[in-house]
Amino acid sequence: MVYKDLLKASLLIVLIFGTTVASYSQDIIGIWLTADKEAKIEIYENQSGMYEGVLVWTADKSEKSVHAIGAIILSGFVKSQEKTYKGIIKDIDKNKTYTSTITVVSHDRLDVRGYIGIPLFGRSEQWEKSTLKVDGISQK
Repeated sequence: MVYKDLLKASLLIVLIFGTTVASYSQDIIGIWLTADKEAKIEIYENQSGMYEGVLVWTADKSEKSVHAIGAIILSGFVKSQEKTYKGIIKDIDKNKTYTSTITVVSHDRLDVRGYIGIPLFGRSEQWEKSTLKVDGISQK
């Protein structure tokens, strides 16, 4: 009887740990609201195993902004440390690219930093996990 209880407890621990590791590794994947709440970026893993982010929504309804929907904003991101990913971020307004790091702060918050040269000379902002809603209807 004690053996069965120990086996059940061990199995439960393995299942909990395995689920936690699996969900943590997906923390960067999803739809993220930018710090200014003006855009939503969907981050996904591409066929090469790198992470990309595409603009899926913008608060600005100008023709230029609407045409930018679908543009790849984040590219070439790879995991560099347990909670950190490195790649390239594009500022579509200025048509410039910057080296970038994304750090998972929590399951619903990312720290996104873009810089030229070294991270000391850059800018950071925090993105919040979101959903894609149009007129109150969830799209994802």
